[in-house]
Amino acid sequence: MDLAPLYKQLREEITEVIKTKKFEVDDAMTLVVVGIQILNKSKNLTGKQKQEVLMAVLEDIAKGADGQFGTADDVIPEKVWKQVEVLMQSNMIHSVINVCYSLLTGKFPNVFDVGFQMFNCCNNIFGKK
Repeated sequence: MDLAPLYKQLREEITEVIKTKKFEVDDAMTLVVVGIQILNKSKNLTGKQKQEVLMAVLEDIAKGADGQFGTADDVIPEKVWKQVEVLMQSNMIHSVINVCYSLLTGKFPNVFDVGFQMFNCCNNIFGKK
């Protein structure tokens, strides 16, 4: 399956969400949830394919048009990208994506319990505000 059209669509939609401030993307979790919501429109992908596309698109967006992190053309704020990197380096990004996907598709019986656990997990990873 050619993932290039989906990759392009996801890149455009996430970039638009961030630039238009449709959602306030001020942390990695919001960014992952937005990406998963967009990817859930595509029913022909496995969970693993969705994860791979999302991670590649986030990295591409974070680099901006010049292909370099930390420059003026970056769409994802540096603070948020650093949080995504922590998730990737700790291999937690896959778990976070799976939980977000499960929440969005109604696979958890009690969403509030899972949401509270996710909130506590993120606070422990990224620190309290």
